[in-house]
Amino acid sequence: MMNHRSLNAIRFAALVANKWVIRRTMIIGDAAHVFPPFGGEGIAAGLRDAIALGWRLDLIGKLDLKTDVIEKLLNGWNLERRQGIDEATRTTMVNGRMVNMRSPVLAFLRNSVIKLLWAIPGVAEYLTQKAMCDEFYYKPCQDGFFLESQRGGHKLSQTWLRQRSGPCRLSDDVLFMGKQSFILLFIADDEKDSDDDIGAQLKEAELILHDANINNTVISSRQAVILARRCFEEIDLSAGVQKDSSAFSHSIYFSCIPSMEATGMDPSAAPLMRRYNKRSMGSELGRNASFVILRRDLYLFSVSRNIDEFQEAIGHFQSLLS
Repeated sequence: MMNHRSLNAIRFAALVANKWVIRRTMIIGDAAHVFPPFGGEGIAAGLRDAIALGWRLDLIGKLDLKTDVIEKLLNGWNLERRQGIDEATRTTMVNGRMVNMRSPVLAFLRNSVIKLLWAIPGVAEYLTQKAMCDEFYYKPCQDGFFLESQRGGHKLSQTWLRQRSGPCRLSDDVLFMGKQSFILLFIADDEKDSDDDIGAQLKEAELILHDANINNTVISSRQAVILARRCFEEIDLSAGVQKDSSAFSHSIYFSCIPSMEATGMDPSAAPLMRRYNKRSMGSELGRNASFVILRRDLYLFSVSRNIDEFQEAIGHFQSLLS
């Protein structure tokens, strides 16, 4: 049995492997990094490693890529995830210092401050929501798979979406229904875009993807998801798209934090819904976003304000795979 004195002798360490990829061998999770047990970062980081590696392996399997391109893809995965691991390590170490205060005086002050804050109405809710905000983003790095000049590397948070009828659904479930390696989003603005405008812009996007010879299993405008920035209840967008091109098969989704009665959701889900900010997705993409290329690890490849910027983004995408 471990006694109290033995517990005081325990020391925790954070370790990261120098190299995660050697030829066709990759290491992820605890094989690549070790955290102290303050915050559950180990399993979370391992899942992020796997998801970020998964879409890259998907690309490698779908496309006839040169060996040097494959090496760049995997090196980019290593360097991007190293940023995430370094951030998780910093968070873990801060948690550890807070939990393991050896000074009785500092521990008493810590506990007193926490009790005081939690006694103030609304503070606990605010701090909980603040803690749930994931503000981490990838900074430019060698072989990073994103376009930094178009907000690439930032993460798209999850929210609640719905179609014109039916229950609310989490955006992750909506966005990843297709089998494409990347998701193309079109952000419709009811102040600027008519039905015909949306159909025309999606056609232009299709031509750009075709001219760039982008495989439709990688990015497809025909499987694009239209997100209404505000309320489109009075505009029949689907009719405009179908009239413009019957080949399109788009789903149109709206921001959704409605009452339980309107959605038919189990009332027990109400507290969970309040944890999500209906404006989060719009604020992350920016007011002028039109075309968004989203990676399957929920990091943005690019956020284009117009068709010209979208063409620039596709050009950069093409250069990373050639």
